[in-house]
Amino acid sequence: MIETPGVALVVIPHPDDAEGWCGGTVARWIKDGAEVHYVLCTDGGKGSDDPQMDPQQLAVIRENEQLEAASVLGVKDVVLLRHPDGELEDTGEFRKEIVRAIRRLRPIRSTTSAEDASSRPGWSWSTTRASSVFCRAIAGRSRSS
Repeated sequence: MIETPGVALVVIPHPDDAEGWCGGTVARWIKDGAEVHYVLCTDGGKGSDDPQMDPQQLAVIRENEQLEAASVLGVKDVVLLRHPDGELEDTGEFRKEIVRAIRRLRPIRSTTSAEDASSRPGWSWSTTRASSVFCRAIAGRSRSS
């Protein structure tokens, strides 16, 4: 069985990604006493098949849905970066935003999207690539620090 982390960080590109990718793991970690935080990278404003849906209105709806889902699971905090959906790039500024969350939350374990970071550019690719920075930082840090 995998050890329950004291503090975990889940970095996701879109609202609802965490629940689809690792909701069961998050629920188990929280049940077992972990403090779990999310970093939500985009606003989700392009996640609709409805051509009449306004992206800004959709972003508000999806953000509220994400906050509610996180609350149901018991997630302690959702950091909202609010990058425009479909426009996220692995930039120095984006990495700094993730690093700020790491420094504030000091997670022991982390998870992110399952995209192959070496294959193709895109929102999940950017999230995975930028998140790899914090994975290396976590791996190199002593658990006692």
